[in-house]
Amino acid sequence: MDRSFKHEAVNYGPMDVVSFYPRFPQLDQSSQFGKKSSELQTVRSLTFYDWVHMTNGFYLTNIFHTLVLFARSQCRHSNPLRNKQRFRIILFFPSIIFYAFVHFILFYILWNWCLIVSEFIVYLDDFEGGYPAYVYVCNIVNGLACIWISVYMFEMFRVTVAGTYGTWYWTENKREVPRFTVLRFIYISTRLYTS
Repeated sequence: MDRSFKHEAVNYGPMDVVSFYPRFPQLDQSSQFGKKSSELQTVRSLTFYDWVHMTNGFYLTNIFHTLVLFARSQCRHSNPLRNKQRFRIILFFPSIIFYAFVHFILFYILWNWCLIVSEFIVYLDDFEGGYPAYVYVCNIVNGLACIWISVYMFEMFRVTVAGTYGTWYWTENKREVPRFTVLRFIYISTRLYTS
């Protein structure tokens, strides 16, 4: 019996495991196994590296939610005079609430996208079933990109809100404040922080 085999990739979906298994041509004609060898699957055992990456997304999501709850508690215990000024600005610029909501949704989508990419990197295999050398580099680059996106989004939000507040605060006659101040500072912060 000829034991030579070739590796074929079986794709179980866009984000699922791609496993490589040996295909024996003699099994295709054999009916004693019940299925053709092209339908057989091999399951790779879970390694410590896989376990770390599967739990990594869970821990990062919990850290993110903890930071959101911490920020909410800081707003609750702040100075009442500052809160009064904040509410005046929010009433003067209602679009800043919409901007904060859209900004949070976009930040959450990008954060989860980084987690999905890190989970996808786990399942990159070479033809021998091991991990290629570039997987570790991909994980480092993905982690740095996630940190960069987080810092970029946070600083963009701070510059936009600070510029809007500064324009409102330093204008003597509040009726002279430009109507599209929030959009103007979104444009300014995008132009400055992207470069």
